[in-house]
Amino acid sequence: HMHLFEACLAWHKRRPAAAYLKRADALLQLCLTRFIDEPTGTLGERFMPDDWSRPDGEAGDIVEPGHQFEWVWLLAEHARISGTDLPDIARRLYAFACATLDPDGRAIQSCLRNGTPVDASRRTWPQTEALKAHLVIWRHGDAKAGVRAETSFDILMDEYLTPEGGWIDHYSADGHVMAANMPASTGYHIVLAFQDLIRTLEA
Repeated sequence: HMHLFEACLAWHKRRPAAAYLKRADALLQLCLTRFIDEPTGTLGERFMPDDWSRPDGEAGDIVEPGHQFEWVWLLAEHARISGTDLPDIARRLYAFACATLDPDGRAIQSCLRNGTPVDASRRTWPQTEALKAHLVIWRHGDAKAGVRAETSFDILMDEYLTPEGGWIDHYSADGHVMAANMPASTGYHIVLAFQDLIRTLEA
């Protein structure tokens, strides 16, 4: 749904007379009413197939900070395209995800809704989504987010991206390399993060 939402926004920019924004609006409502848990301000990962309810136990309690960050950017992109304000929930998602960053500012893989780490290993793509979310919140007037954006950029350049044009995709919680390859899907996250960084710096 996240990538379908993003695709609808991209198609709307190409064909604004078509119904892509209407479909994006419907997906947005699904996100706001089902994906996001209002009491905690967190975005779930798993749902029951019949009514989108939250599963019992740990399955319903696990969230991924990278996806919290990713939806911050998506909500901001929808607001920009539709001419509306950034929803308050975007700032709540952002605040929660930032609270789960490790002491040096890296995004971990997963945690519970109370912020307790479940998988403190660190892949490349959550770092790129953290950078994008920091840039969004910085553009909306939060100077601290600008500092966090610099930190995320440095982390990507110093630890993840390689001089040969590739990336180290996965580190353990204690900083050991876990990846033996470079998933192609990660490239998409890297390109969009740097595209948004350039757009922000040129504004």
